[in-house]
Amino acid sequence: MPTNYILTVNFTEQGINTLKQADEQVVIVRPVSPSRPGELTWLTFFPRTVSTVTWTEEDYYLYIHQPQDGAYLQPGQTIDYMNARTLEPVVSGGVYSFNPQSAFVRVAGDAGPGNVTLSNDCGTYGFFSRDNLYFGLAQNATVFSDKEITKISPLNLVYVPRNQQATFKITKQVRIFTGDMAASTILGGNLLSKVLDLDFSDTYEHTIHYDTSLNQFMLGA
Repeated sequence: MPTNYILTVNFTEQGINTLKQADEQVVIVRPVSPSRPGELTWLTFFPRTVSTVTWTEEDYYLYIHQPQDGAYLQPGQTIDYMNARTLEPVVSGGVYSFNPQSAFVRVAGDAGPGNVTLSNDCGTYGFFSRDNLYFGLAQNATVFSDKEITKISPLNLVYVPRNQQATFKITKQVRIFTGDMAASTILGGNLLSKVLDLDFSDTYEHTIHYDTSLNQFMLGA
């Protein structure tokens, strides 16, 4: 059976006004190891007094991103698109190849529980013939906030040279804070607010609130 998770985020009107005045929003990160050159913001949204985020733990996809003009990515840049992704969720422990036909296919091998291995087997011709190819995992989620959003968004981003592999370790961690960045932004070291780390290893649900005296998220309703 699919494992469904829910994160409830409570705000007071004062807290909402604080974010509005600071031109910030709620930012959520789902760490995946490795994640270079930095973590990606998974979801961003402007809150209402009660906002919820729901996702299914098994709902992961592999994707490829090729920056335009042969550039290499830096912190602060936003991943505006996925060039391609798997049509169906990947299997935990699966090994996948991005082949010369520019398609993700599962191949023989075992990446181990909670892992997904990607091999960049792309050829030296065609649309993906350049060397600056980035891969990662993406996940579907639904946000009920000032508006309802359901989308598949990247979790991490790794440069994988041709004929090399990367193994992504799926965690059950969620990081939440406030900031002025968009979704799918490569994070650097400068965050505006303190980060609240949540562990979903032993629970399917967390409820948190925004503390206006500290201007940060805290556990509990």
